[in-house]
Amino acid sequence: MNKATIRIIISYSLFLWLLTIVQFSLPEFVQILGIKPDLLFVFCILVGYLYGISDAIIIGLIAGFIRDSLAGRFLGIGMLIFLFCSVFASIFLKKFLSRNVLIALCQVLMATILYYISINAISLIFFQSSESFFQYSIWVIQNQMIPGIVTNIITAGILFYLLKKFGPYKKASLEVLDDSYSLG
Repeated sequence: MNKATIRIIISYSLFLWLLTIVQFSLPEFVQILGIKPDLLFVFCILVGYLYGISDAIIIGLIAGFIRDSLAGRFLGIGMLIFLFCSVFASIFLKKFLSRNVLIALCQVLMATILYYISINAISLIFFQSSESFFQYSIWVIQNQMIPGIVTNIITAGILFYLLKKFGPYKKASLEVLDDSYSLG
């Protein structure tokens, strides 16, 4: 293994480890209407956007597995959602602007909306609610999606900076990533 590959593995491992610890120990004052930012999810989106499809696939699966394991959800659903959203972020709007903070925030906005729609559609399909579809959808938008969007966008701004500053790739090698989309 060369130094660049070791740097990538250590960097991603540290980010995943730290974000997992922070995610599950965030105090209540960082919540908006009871919703905390989803650090691992935002991390997946930003990795996909900043570093390409290979990194998006690997980090999306690992972060989704961590999230599913620790959050007590069905193992695999989070992995798939994280994978799809991170791959989506690596492809969507990439040709127009790359490594732009505003586009990264738009990516997080769109992915968060897709995430809440997916999770709640699965909940409606498998765990039918006593409320009507319309009432349930309004409740999800007001009490989950909007606070989730706000907290995730704030988190995305911070994580974007941290990834640019302490990310897995040296700044000189980022130009190579624009064309190759490869891990290491």
